[in-house]
Amino acid sequence: MKRALLSLSLFLAACSSNGTPSSPPEDAGGSQGAPCVVTTDCLPELLCGYPIEAGCAAQGVCVPEDLTCPVDGPVVCACDGTPAGLACIYGPGYAVVPIVDTTPGCLPMSDAGLFD
Repeated sequence: MKRALLSLSLFLAACSSNGTPSSPPEDAGGSQGAPCVVTTDCLPELLCGYPIEAGCAAQGVCVPEDLTCPVDGPVVCACDGTPAGLACIYGPGYAVVPIVDTTPGCLPMSDAGLFD
């Protein structure tokens, strides 16, 4: 009887390890709301977005792609001083990188007189 139970438990363990996993493998990417740095850190159909309201302190989180958005927003300044477009695919309230604010326009640092 013990041998039968041992065989059954080994059989069940082997079956469960070869079955469909209950959660995605770690290298598959994070689920919605998971921290990220780039989109490849997220599951397919999710993007790594940075909350606009957090400004330069924003940390990336996996957000759903918004494929229904009609028009992208303006080009604004990223926290590293480069121009960044507010792509509507990230959904309302998120940007592709941390941004200073939503004021349209961003002069490259050399054009802003910083290197004159």
